[in-house]
Amino acid sequence: MAYFIGLAVIILLVLKIVITGHYKLSQMILAVACADAIAFITISVLPVVFKLSGISYNDDMRLPVAGGYLIYVFLGYLISHHQIDRKLRIISYLLAVLGWAFHFFGTSALSLPAGRIVDTFKGYTNFPAILQAAGVFIAIRYFPWDRFRHVSCMLMKLSKYTFGVYLIHIYAVWGFPKVIGFSSDSIIWRTVGALAVFILCEAMCLCMSKVPVIRKTIGI
Repeated sequence: MAYFIGLAVIILLVLKIVITGHYKLSQMILAVACADAIAFITISVLPVVFKLSGISYNDDMRLPVAGGYLIYVFLGYLISHHQIDRKLRIISYLLAVLGWAFHFFGTSALSLPAGRIVDTFKGYTNFPAILQAAGVFIAIRYFPWDRFRHVSCMLMKLSKYTFGVYLIHIYAVWGFPKVIGFSSDSIIWRTVGALAVFILCEAMCLCMSKVPVIRKTIGI
């Protein structure tokens, strides 16, 4: 624990110097940025590096306050409450592509020799997923929606069902491949299947929204 505290203090001081040197941030934004950066290093990056090195990772090094999926809450707050200049946006898109490459090509490179799927680069809190999520979030925020009003209106209508999709999508992920006879490991399922699951769940939520009791349950 003492090692973790020392590491956190050092990273925090470095981040504060770097961030405040380039951006004028409020104390809240600065605190969230530093916490999320430490969480990203100790939760998303170091475990992967240690695993690739064959060294056991000490979980006490993880930052509890931004642990687990909370790292996405902090990240979303930062992206939505702080203006990001064009240069930094381009860097985030390149990092998102890098995260995607690590996820797919890195997993392939590790899995083929092992004869099984190696999940080193997989997982919602590993850095490939975080980098991709940040890139997509930033791209959506700064997309010129005013030029595509029809698409914007359609997405706004669909967005009210996303919580319901989140609640029920796992059942479609489990059952849909069995019904259509697809292997869940196939390329088609992992590409087209993701869109099919979303459309199916949106349709189910639309139907359930017609039932008052269920409508309240899924937050519509």
